[in-house]
Formats: sequence, structure tokens, C-alpha cells
Amino acid sequence: MIVALALSIFPIAVAVCSLAVGSVNRLRMAAAIGGVGQAAATLWVALPILRGESRPTFLIWFQMDGMAAWMASVNSIVYGAAMASAALLTANPHDLHLTSKGVRAMFGLTALFIVAANAVVCAADLGALWVAMEATTLVTAPIILLRGTRKSIEAAWKYLILCGVGIAFALLGTVLLLAAAGNGMQGGGSLGIAWLTAHASSLKKSLLNASFVFFLLGYGTKAGLFPVHNWLPDAHSEAPAPASALLSGALLNCAMVALWRIGGIVELSGSRTLLLGLLAPMGAASVLAASLMLVRQQDLKRMWAYSSIENMGLLAVAAGLRAAPIFALHALAHSLAKSSAFLLSGNVLRAYGTVSLKKLSGVMRRFPGLGFALLAAGAAVMGAPPFASFVSEWLLLARAADDRLWGIVIALVAGLALSFVAVVIHLGRAIFGEKGERAENPRYAGSILPAALLLAVSAATFLAVTPATLEFLGKALQTGGRP
Repeated sequence: MIVALALSIFPIAVAVCSLAVGSVNRLRMAAAIGGVGQAAATLWVALPILRGESRPTFLIWFQMDGMAAWMASVNSIVYGAAMASAALLTANPHDLHLTSKGVRAMFGLTALFIVAANAVVCAADLGALWVAMEATTLVTAPIILLRGTRKSIEAAWKYLILCGVGIAFALLGTVLLLAAAGNGMQGGGSLGIAWLTAHASSLKKSLLNASFVFFLLGYGTKAGLFPVHNWLPDAHSEAPAPASALLSGALLNCAMVALWRIGGIVELSGSRTLLLGLLAPMGAASVLAASLMLVRQQDLKRMWAYSSIENMGLLAVAAGLRAAPIFALHALAHSLAKSSAFLLSGNVLRAYGTVSLKKLSGVMRRFPGLGFALLAAGAAVMGAPPFASFVSEWLLLARAADDRLWGIVIALVAGLALSFVAVVIHLGRAIFGEKGERAENPRYAGSILPAALLLAVSAATFLAVTPATLEFLGKALQTGGRP
């Protein structure tokens, strides 16, 4: 029960404040305090688990094992930074194209989202995982349309429809897996992840394989993997910047954790070829496809959104290879980098009134701090040193090469190289360029401190990764014996 309270008490308090507190300024302060409190409370319960001291079960269907502790910590760090940034950026709601009611709804809905997201990563039962995943969809859809424009409404409907279809596929996969578990089992089967892991070799292979295909389509849609990614660029670009940071830095991780859990069951059943033949290639295709789509982007937030597809592809490859430390490390690296990038996009919008790359130029000259921060965020997103994404991408390429998966290696190298060039060109023009349709009368950009702190953590992680660190992380992620 202590874990459940630690994961939810601060967000629930923020959600209540969004309804009960009359002053938006007081709500902003409460949200910032709640976000930082949530991060601190989650780390307080997660660190002992990562050290192997405990693995508490709560509310029957949830357990915080090593992977859950790691991913909940990542989610909560992103939430804390997003709420602190939102409190700073919404001093004048119109700077983010929001109304006072929109700001109130954003704080309340994002608070409920982080509770649902942590429920997903802590789910010890695939049925509970599916319910929590559906909750993340229902809570985040209204956030996308807060701006009230035609594009935002269209993006919200696309998100609901496509992710609704995806979650239906995942439900069918859940039903098929339950049938595979109950086949020939005395007393029937179970959707408990620990039970499925222990009995993986006894599951009916044909039903298990079919369920994995539906899981891949369903949760792959929620993760934004190619070719079921279509909702992601619109949703991430139309949501307010702090919400975009959560959608990219926390929501996508939830879907990838679901695929990681299910992949562990598939591996233990003796069907690892499904992971190497479907999941890993789908991830490599996502990296390559996203890089091609990055070339023609003309919107800063859409550029970051397509980069999210690329990074989910990298996580899918890591999940297919069952490389737990690399999977966890890249999830952290991507969340830190992409959340900071989206938060800085909010500063750009506040300063210039637009995030169109055609209209942005000379950011470094007008706002040096914002320019340097954008440059660092771009480097972190693209996997350049000294940021954690460089280490995780390098380790993933080395692991794929060790397994002689040369097709995947070539696709990843080509995709990462093309993405790097595309982002450098787009971002370079915005930061250093002198020509273009510059916005007139740029305003104060606001504090970049939350985004800068995320980038500092990413740089610190880069320095901290050693063989001993990776060995410790590998052991920590196996806490509780769950895949």
C-alpha cells in the first residue's frame, strides 16, 4: 500500500487542486510542487527495489519489480520536469495558445495520466496491464485538443480511433494468450505474468504465436512503431508542450514495457524466432522510415515527434534481442532527451509565437540560453556525446552485430545517420540562421531550467555507464524473477 500511495498521492492531489483551487497561479504552484514530490516519492520506493531489497505487491494485480521500479522512476522524473516547466510557461496561458480552463484541464489530466502510466509499468497481470493502458488513452486524448483548433481536434480523433483499434487488437491478443494458458492446464490458466513465465513452455504454441502478432499490432500502435504510427506526429505536435513531453517521455515507454513483458514470455516458450523475425525487424523499419520522414519536416514539434518513432524503433530492437540493460538505458536516455526537447519547444512557442521551422531563425542571437539548450537537446536526441543516448545506441549496435543481425545493423546505421543529418540541418537553420521568415517582436522565452536539468541528468548518465554499471543494472532489472 505504501508503494501505491507513493505512486499516486501527489498526482491525485494535483488533480483535486485542478478542480478545487480557484486561482490558476496557485494551481501552477501546486502542480510544480506535486510534480517534484511525485518524482521524489517514486525514487524513494524504487531505489530499494533496484538494490534488490524488496519487490512489493499492491492492489493484488500490481507489483514493483526491477523493470517497474526503473520505468516508474523514468516516468516520474519526466512528470516532475514537465509540471515544473508547465508552471513557468503558463504564467500567461495565451503564450501556449491555451485558455485558463485549458491550463486547469492540462494539469488535472496529466496528473491522472501519470497514475495510469505507472499502473501500466507495475502491472503484474496482462489483464490489468490492458485496462491501465486503455486508461492512458482515455486520459490523454482530451489533452491533445486543448488548443481547440481544427488540427488539434483532428489529431485527438485520430489518436482515439487508431489507438482504440490498437487496444482492441491487444485485447484479442490477451484473450488468445489466456486460451493458450488454459489449454490442457488443470484448473485453467492465468494472465499473471509470473504464472505465464513459469508455465511458458507449456503454453499452446499456435495460440501463443497468434497472440503475439496481435500484441505487436496493438501495443505497437500505442508505441508508434512503423507502419502503425500515423497518430503520433499529429498528437505530439498539437498537444501543449509539457503534455507533449509526457506523451513522448512516458506514454510511449508504457507500450514498450508491455511488449517487453510479453516478449519475455514468448522467449521462454521457445519461440524466440518471433522476436527476431517480427519485433526486431519492425523496430529497424521504424528507425529507417522515421529518418526518411524527418527530412521534409517543417515544424519543430513534428520533427521531435518523428524522432520519437525512431527511438521507439530502437527500443523495439532492444526488446527483440532481449537486451534488458540496453532497453532500460535507452528508455531513460530517450525520455530525458525528448522531454527536454519538447519542453524547449514550449519556450520557443512562447518566445516567437510559432514552432514553424520556416519562421524560426537566429534563436542563438536573440536568446543565447535557449539556443544553447536547443543545441544540446538536439545532440541528446540524435545520440551524440556526451549524452546517455550515445551509449545506449552504441551498445545496441554492438549487440546486434554480436548476434550477426547484419540487416538490422545496416538499417539502424543508415536510419541514425540520415536522422542526424536531417535534424542538424533543420535545427541549425533555426538556431544559427539569419535568413527566413523570422517572427517579429520575439518575447521573453521563460525559464529553461527544467529542460536543462533533464539534459544534465542525461550527461551524468553518460559518464556513469561502465561495465560494472551495466552488470548492476542487468541484475536489478531481474528483481522478482519477472521477464
